[in-house]
Amino acid sequence: MIIKNFNEATITADAVDKLKEFHKEIDNKLTVHEFNELLKFYQNVLLRIENETITEVDHRMSE
Repeated sequence: MIIKNFNEATITADAVDKLKEFHKEIDNKLTVHEFNELLKFYQNVLLRIENETITEVDHRMSE
């Protein structure tokens, strides 16, 4: 499995491909700035999910 690293968040190649397919129609309409903002949004969501997962795992392991 290929991992692409975007700052603090890691995204699998499969996830990147799914996002590309999802945004295929709108990508051509986005400016570079808008695309970068969208990418930051996804990175923040992934970081939040990762942090919540780590917190939950830590909580369960300490029980």
